[in-house]
Amino acid sequence: MRKSVVLAIVFGLTSLSACKREVRLEAQSLFALHQSTESMKRELKLSKAGARAFDNAIDVLIGEATRELIAAQEASGEVPGPQGSPAEAKALAPVHGLTHADVLVAAIEKRKGELQGLVAELDVEEAAAAEQQASLDLIKVVRAKYGMSLATRRSWIDLTVYNATDQRLTELLLDCRLTEPGRPAPREKGTCSVQFAGGIDPGTSRVGQAYVGWETEPRSKRQVEAWPIKAYGAGREVLWEVPSKLNPLHAGRIGDLRTRLTVVENSLRSLQVETPIGL
Repeated sequence: MRKSVVLAIVFGLTSLSACKREVRLEAQSLFALHQSTESMKRELKLSKAGARAFDNAIDVLIGEATRELIAAQEASGEVPGPQGSPAEAKALAPVHGLTHADVLVAAIEKRKGELQGLVAELDVEEAAAAEQQASLDLIKVVRAKYGMSLATRRSWIDLTVYNATDQRLTELLLDCRLTEPGRPAPREKGTCSVQFAGGIDPGTSRVGQAYVGWETEPRSKRQVEAWPIKAYGAGREVLWEVPSKLNPLHAGRIGDLRTRLTVVENSLRSLQVETPIGL
C-alpha cells in the first residue's frame, strides 16, 4: 500500500513537471526571480493557498541566502539593477531553472532532512538532560516559605537546601510556584535564583533567600513548590542544568530545539497540505 502511494506521488510529480516543463523560474537576479515567480503563479493559475505554498517553498530553499545578500547590499550601499550581480546569481542558483513541482519537492525534501537532524539532536540533548537531572535530584529543597513586605511589596522565598551530591554548591536556579489547595492553577510561577555565601558542602544543609517578583500576598495555606534546574559550583561553574518547565527564557538548548522543531514541522505540514500533489 505504501509503495503504491509513493509510486502515485512520483507519477504525479513527473506528470505535473512534464505538462508544465516550459514554465521554469528565471532567477539570475532578485528582480528576475520576482517577475518569474509572479508569472508562474499566473500561468499555472495557482490558488491563494497554492501561491502561498510556492512562496514558502522558495523561501525554504533560498530565503536565508537571500536575506544575507540583501543585508550585504544595504551595508555596502549597493543598488543592483534588474540585471543583478554575480552575488545574486550565486545566492539564487538553487531555484534557477526549476519548475513549480521541482521547487515544491526540493523544499519538502529539505524540510524533511532538517526535521530528521533536529529530532536526532534533540534525542541526544534529552538523554544528556536525563543524566543531569539525576544529579539535580540529589539536591533537596527541604523547606520553602514564601514571604512579602506589605510596605514595599517586595517578595521572597526562604529556602532550606540539603546537598546530597559530591560537589560544593554556591548557587541554584530553581523552578518555583506558589500553590493553594482547591485552586488548580498556581497563583504564581517562574524561576528563582538563590546564592549561598560560603557554599553548601556535600552532606550539609544551608538556608538561602530568593527574591521573586510575585504580587500575591502570603497566606498560611499557600505553599511554595521548588526544585533545582541549574546548579553552580566554585567560580560559578555550571555543574548540572536542565530546561525550566515554568519559564521559557530558561528552556536552554532543549527548548530552542523544540521551538525549531515545531517551526520546521509546521512549515513541512503547510507545504504538504497546500501543494496540489500532497507529497
